Amino acid sequence: MNENVDLRAATRASNAPKQDLRAWLAQMEAAGEVMHISGAEREREIGGIVDIYQRKIGNPLVLFDDIPGYPKGHRVLANLLTSIRRINMTMGNPADGTEIELVRHWRKYMKEAKSIPPVTVASGALLENVKTGDDIDLFKIPVPRWHEHDGGYYIGTGEHGDHARS
Repeated sequence: MNENVDLRAATRASNAPKQDLRAWLAQMEAAGEVMHISGAEREREIGGIVDIYQRKIGNPLVLFDDIPGYPKGHRVLANLLTSIRRINMTMGNPADGTEIELVRHWRKYMKEAKSIPPVTVASGALLENVKTGDDIDLFKIPVPRWHEHDGGYYIGTGEHGDHARS
């Protein structure tokens, strides 16, 4: 179990959709949905391990920590939504809901969703780690080479997130 996850937040969290990665991860931890992998190397190991875990729907999401060459706390989170159970929990549905129930929920949501106008804020979690100018260095983030013939390192959407512990 990762001692840096606030399990109290997961315990008191309702089954409402999560808008915060920390709260979501705490909920997944509490539900037993996280596989911790320590010490995997970003160049050749993380992408292969993720590929293995993606092959079967319902496998746990994977949280890579202690990545060689990166400061403690710089982690990679992958396979976030590769199970119906996690998708249901993420959307605020009962965890044991079926695929058909999930599709029905999604169709209803898409028909009824209201636009929310943007609001400019002066502070928030998004602004905790801001870099500008010469301080920007994407190689400080442990972005993996996902496949051996990839031309570089890619940050995807949905399947992967890089984050440092707060």
